[in-house]
Amino acid sequence: MPRFKPRKMFRPLGDAALRIWRRSLAGNYDVNNTILVASSGRGGSTWLGELVGTIAGYVILTEPLHLRHNPEIASLGFEWETYVPPDASDPDKFEYLSDVVNGRNISSRIVSSKHVHWSDFRNFRGFVVKFTRANMLLGWFLRQMPLRTLFMIRHPCAVVLSQLRHRAWDGMTKESWPL
Repeated sequence: MPRFKPRKMFRPLGDAALRIWRRSLAGNYDVNNTILVASSGRGGSTWLGELVGTIAGYVILTEPLHLRHNPEIASLGFEWETYVPPDASDPDKFEYLSDVVNGRNISSRIVSSKHVHWSDFRNFRGFVVKFTRANMLLGWFLRQMPLRTLFMIRHPCAVVLSQLRHRAWDGMTKESWPL
């Protein structure tokens, strides 16, 4: 018997509602109201993003660089960990990230369904954009679009211990690291 997946069923409805809401923002959103939250995986960005996201009127956008949730970004050259030198020119990557932080490219794939409060859309003030895969391109992006940013650094031993316990990093090897 196929497993019932409500997320897949409701995603098209959520995307349609977000498209309508996004059109109402067109040209009226001040990107200076966006707050970026970044850290390493298992480094505390979810906790910090949720904390900042409690500000009334802020909508949390989660992991716009996650390849499994946003497979289309691979065609723009994004990998699991993408490095872009601070002085590089990469208009495709910049356009995607700019569209996310400006609210022009939001979908049910990145709107935090766990923390959606419809009143935040009605009384909208800004976005909290939470990243764990932006560390190696953050300098490049912020050089072009300076935004309020919280960069969280957790003790490396605590990060590794959390990664080992979480098991999402079981397949990570020295050879699979992008550098």
